[in-house]
Order: sequence, then C-alpha cells, then structure tokens
Amino acid sequence: MKAIQEDMRSKRREIFESSEGDREAMREEMMKLQSSADEQVKGILTVEHWDTIRSLFERKRERRKRVRRRRKAPRKKKEKETDTP
Repeated sequence: MKAIQEDMRSKRREIFESSEGDREAMREEMMKLQSSADEQVKGILTVEHWDTIRSLFERKRERRKRVRRRRKAPRKKKEKETDTP
C-alpha cells in the first residue's frame, strides 16, 4: 500500500510540473492516476476493507463540500454597537 502511495505522489508531482498551467488537462490526468491507484488498492484489500475506505473518502469529500459552501456564503455584517442609553 505504501509503495502505491509513494508512486502516486511522484506521478502527481510529474503531472503538476508538466501541466504548464493547464488545469483541465492536469485534472484529467490526476483522475486517471487516481483510478489506476484505486484498481491497484482493490487488488490488495478485501471487499470489506475497500468498502470501508471508499466510505471514509466519501465522508471526507462531503465535509470538503460543506466547508467550501460555508466559505462561499455571504457573511452577515455585524451591526455597530452604540453607547446610547
């Protein structure tokens, strides 16, 4: 498992460095790389372990979505407090 992660890390770096700022191309390559890594990990783990990992990743993805939504939401302005009786 660790070897797969290390291989992915170096390949991600290569993709990032060779993308020349083309975010869409980089995204496509990263998605292909992730699919390949998923297949390698599936070959190592039991079905139950794989399901557990996918569930954890999905929860993490949902948390990131919530955080992004909160960051995009307009913030309410605080009313200035006055010292008038």
